[in-house]
Amino acid sequence: MNNDPAILQDKPLQWESFKDNWFKLARFVKQYSESGGDAIRIRFDDFSKKLCQNMVLTYCDETEVIGGGIIYHERSVRRYHAYPVSMVENPDAKNKAIQIRNTDGEIETKQEFIMEWTINAALS
Repeated sequence: MNNDPAILQDKPLQWESFKDNWFKLARFVKQYSESGGDAIRIRFDDFSKKLCQNMVLTYCDETEVIGGGIIYHERSVRRYHAYPVSMVENPDAKNKAIQIRNTDGEIETKQEFIMEWTINAALS
């Protein structure tokens, strides 16, 4: 992970950095496994389940507007986020809206959905 002191002080930024680095590794492993190394993808998924067991990966689909004024284009974009299991009220609820305990102790439901830390789930 990044050792920048500013990132080490900001927990949400740490979680996002962890997620970003996992995605970089997953893309590399996927590309490598497509040339005949399927066993490495399977092992990566197995190791990810163990290494990421204290984190929850989520996704949300958003509409992004490109351009402005009279000419613009809309496209659907999938965004990913990561949270520690300790903040998530329903960490085992795959494909369900995530419920986060905020700093005030209240439960907030977000339109993000829990997914697995696997190459197929994240990069399909």
